[in-house]
Amino acid sequence: YQRRVRGAIPDDSSNQAAWTNTEAWEQTIYAANSSLTDRVAYIPENYTYWTFNCEVTQLFNVTIRIDGTLKTSTNISAWPDSSSAGTLASSFISDCLLYT
Repeated sequence: YQRRVRGAIPDDSSNQAAWTNTEAWEQTIYAANSSLTDRVAYIPENYTYWTFNCEVTQLFNVTIRIDGTLKTSTNISAWPDSSSAGTLASSFISDCLLYT
């Protein structure tokens, strides 16, 4: 079973869409991580989703499948100032076991 990104706004590069998509993508990954059966978070083909930095941690045996396109917003002035490590990143996955 797989969990499609829900609540995201496809094919829209606006800042509002990127913030919405970042939150939706993180929630989808965490929902897959919490599920007993739907352990795949996925972006379907023929869709493009813009995001800002996405950060997820403490995943176990989750598959992240991207058949469509996941892009980081190029509007650098709208990005958060920094991550906890003091650097910007488009996505960060840590403390994960069996990440595929």
